[in-house]
Amino acid sequence: MADVPCDESFGETNNVEGSGPAGIAGPGDDAKGLPPPSLPTNPLLLRESREPRLERITIQQGDSIPEGVRLFEEFTHPGAPCLDAYCSLFLCEGGYVERVRPDYPITVQQHDPGQISQLFDNLLRCANQLSMCETAIYLAADMVHRVLSRIQVRQYAPYLLASALFVSQKLEPSKRSIAHATRFVRKLFGRDNEKTHREALFHNELALLQCLDYRMEAITPYSFLTVFCSVADFGSRETKLVHYLTQIAIITWDSYRFYPSMITAAAVLLVRETFNYPCLWSAALVYHTGYLREDLLEARQFLLESWWKMYSAGERQPPPAVYAKFVSSEFDSVAEIKPPSQ
Repeated sequence: MADVPCDESFGETNNVEGSGPAGIAGPGDDAKGLPPPSLPTNPLLLRESREPRLERITIQQGDSIPEGVRLFEEFTHPGAPCLDAYCSLFLCEGGYVERVRPDYPITVQQHDPGQISQLFDNLLRCANQLSMCETAIYLAADMVHRVLSRIQVRQYAPYLLASALFVSQKLEPSKRSIAHATRFVRKLFGRDNEKTHREALFHNELALLQCLDYRMEAITPYSFLTVFCSVADFGSRETKLVHYLTQIAIITWDSYRFYPSMITAAAVLLVRETFNYPCLWSAALVYHTGYLREDLLEARQFLLESWWKMYSAGERQPPPAVYAKFVSSEFDSVAEIKPPSQ
C-alpha cells in the first residue's frame, strides 16, 4: 500500500469556501455557474421504498390493478378467478445520486484524478485486510465520495480512510474492527500517528457525520445485485462478475452519473453478453429492473471502459486492490475474464 502522509486532522482541512459547517459548501457555493449533472432518467421506477424488494400479490378478477404493479402476459391467465403478479418496489434514487457531483476531482479537490484513484485503492486494501462485509465496503466508498465532493482534503489523509471505515463498520459490523486492529492500523498509518487511535476515531466520527449532514443511509449498486442476478438466472461465476463490475464502478466518481440500479442492470447486461446468452435482455429483466436495454447502453459503455482499464492494470505489481480481491479463488478468479471488445 502506498505511504499515507499523516500531517493533517479531519477538522483542519483546506476547506472549499462556503456557508456550511466545517467548510461544507452551502447551496450553490461550490458549483457557481455550473448546471446540475445530467442524469439518465428511469421512467419505470415505480415507487419509493427504503429497501428494494419483490412481492408476489394476488389480484381478484374485476379488481383494479394497484399502483406500482405491472402485469406481463406470461403472468396472466384469462378466466382464472384471481391473478398472481409480482409487484416491484424500487428505491427513489435521484436525490442520492445528486449528493455527489461526478466532476468533483477538478471542481472541488483540484487534484490529479490519479491521486484520488489511489485513495480508493488504499480504501479497498484496508477493507480487505479488515475482512469487511460487502455492504460496509460500498457504504465506506460512498462516504468518501461524498466527503471529497464537499470539502478539500489531502488525497492520502489517513483520518478520512480510517473514519469512513470506522463509521461504516458501526453500521455494518465486520469480523475485524479498525478500532481494535492496533497492529494493522500502526502498520498502515504509522506507529506514532495519534489521529488513528481509538479516541481520535470517535472524535473524527463526529466530524465525518457533520460533513455528511448526519445522513448515513446510502443506495449503492450492491443493493440491487442479488435481486437482478436472480432474475437473470445467473450462476455463481456470473454473479461474482457482476459484483466485480459494480465494485469497479463504486471507486470511480464517474459512476455517479448513473443511478445505482442502472449500474447493476448494465453490469447484468454486460455479463450476459460476455457469456453469450442467446437473449441479452428479457421481458422479465425489463420488468424487474425497470429498464429497457436501450436505457442501459451509456452505463454499459462506462462499465466496459472501466473493466478494460482494470484488466490492463491487473498486469502491474502490485495489482489494484479490487483486481487482487476478485482474481482470488474465493471469487472464482473473475478478474481474469477478458472483457468484450466493444
